[in-house]
Amino acid sequence: MKIRIDEAIEVQNLRQMKKNHKKGKPAHVGCITKANLGRLIWGNNRNSLVYMSQLATGKRQSIKPDWIDLICKECGVDPNFLFGFDSIHDKGELKERAK
Repeated sequence: MKIRIDEAIEVQNLRQMKKNHKKGKPAHVGCITKANLGRLIWGNNRNSLVYMSQLATGKRQSIKPDWIDLICKECGVDPNFLFGFDSIHDKGELKERAK
């Protein structure tokens, strides 16, 4: 099953960039990446980015509920969003990107 990790990261990073802009900080400060999430889930395992990519593309054999909870917490989304049960555009998070 494919999980919308890239979209969840993008939603969180857009939120963070808005906060940074208001505070006068550089846009990328505090933004997250797949590598960061991978390190949170699997520690400093050198394959953590590979595992995250497999999880995002649906090639990972198993998915643990703890991983989903951690991704949702870090990205500020819910599991329904990750599994594609609600649309990212319904939340209006990425409408500004299209402009």
